[in-house]
Amino acid sequence: MNRAEVIGRLGKDADFRYLPNGTGMCRFSVAVDRRKRKREDKSFTDWLDVVVWGKAAERASQLVKGDKVFVQGSIQVRKFEENTGVSRRVTEISAYSIELIKYLGMPETQNYEQYDNGNGYEEDSSPDYSI
Repeated sequence: MNRAEVIGRLGKDADFRYLPNGTGMCRFSVAVDRRKRKREDKSFTDWLDVVVWGKAAERASQLVKGDKVFVQGSIQVRKFEENTGVSRRVTEISAYSIELIKYLGMPETQNYEQYDNGNGYEEDSSPDYSI
């Protein structure tokens, strides 16, 4: 099973663009805190790259630096070659659900769900306001 679920904050505004074939793509990084281990004084932060496709990417493009999000998806590894000929490898979360987490006293949670990223899910337009 390949499943990833993380809660974290965006380090900068989401980056949205259309690919030449017209598909929307949105990328952003999420800062996720790791628990301190016993006998360690400092905590650690991991930066995880997230990619979202299609209509969900268009909605996720509204995310801004500092937003707290709950991301569900799968881990994907891409290999590519740079223009200089150097081979690179990227590990990222391919998200199928992103929820903007709001706090008490703020409007209800917004949901940026995507059910069509090639994993056999169907489009679901009904919002999910659970956290």
